[in-house]
Amino acid sequence: MIKKRYRSKLILSLIIITILITPTISVSAKRFKKHDSIEEYVLSDDVIRFEEKIILNIPPEYGMELPEGAYYKVNIYGIDIGDGIVLIDCGDEDYAKNLYKSVRKAFKKPVLAVYLTHGHADHAGAGTYFQRKGVPVYSHSYEVPLIESGAYDPSVPDQFTYTGFMPDYLYEYAEEEEGFSIIYTPGHTMGSVSISYNSDCGSYLFTGDTIFESPSEDPLDFSFTLSWYTAYQLWELSNTPGYPDFIGTWQMRVSYLGLIIPSYGTVCPGHGTDYSSLYDKNYYLGLTSMVLEALPYPPF
Repeated sequence: MIKKRYRSKLILSLIIITILITPTISVSAKRFKKHDSIEEYVLSDDVIRFEEKIILNIPPEYGMELPEGAYYKVNIYGIDIGDGIVLIDCGDEDYAKNLYKSVRKAFKKPVLAVYLTHGHADHAGAGTYFQRKGVPVYSHSYEVPLIESGAYDPSVPDQFTYTGFMPDYLYEYAEEEEGFSIIYTPGHTMGSVSISYNSDCGSYLFTGDTIFESPSEDPLDFSFTLSWYTAYQLWELSNTPGYPDFIGTWQMRVSYLGLIIPSYGTVCPGHGTDYSSLYDKNYYLGLTSMVLEALPYPPF
């Protein structure tokens, strides 16, 4: 997710933004539980959002000075399809056992499949663990090199890599479960997807990291900072000969999502809260567009 080079003045600006901006949030969760570093938000009778709080541990040689206790959060969604549970993403590798226990305890049903939105460590890192549990993992074919390598890069801190694995099925060739649809939304990675789900309990759009979360009021929460810096690095690559236009592609897919998001009851991002109101849908779409358009500068 992040690499060695970092600009101190930019991170200072982002910390200030994180402290000053207070977003309007409409949380659709009905119930809340907390255990084993994982918080649970029940969105409906068949959907639960599991939020992992991951403590950041980046060595000083990577040039990113973080305050003690700095962390970021990531969402995994469990969906009850009747005979078992489908997960949207599977979280960080170090949290795999706790997540598996949390899902089984919450639903009291087996996990049938993991649908990945993309191959970064906080979304796909626990894939090997779930495969060992007999749970197949699905991804887009463009994510296979990233997932097989465990997102390894010499300039990436170990915290953002994981045990690589081969997905069991690719969306292009696998039969999806009833009620699910895969929407190709590249940009954050070239194999990023959004996943829609419709049931009697509502309609959901799981956007992975295609839509940005809000800056947090907590100065120790670096979720937005890391998301923005990932986009910043993609901007750098997009301006490097031989690399595709990640940011331009991302902007086009955000524009497309803007057309279809109003038709879904609840939007479920990879970081931050889920939301249902039209105001919040427009707010987060606008925030994402603003961040992408402001690159390479931090959004204000």
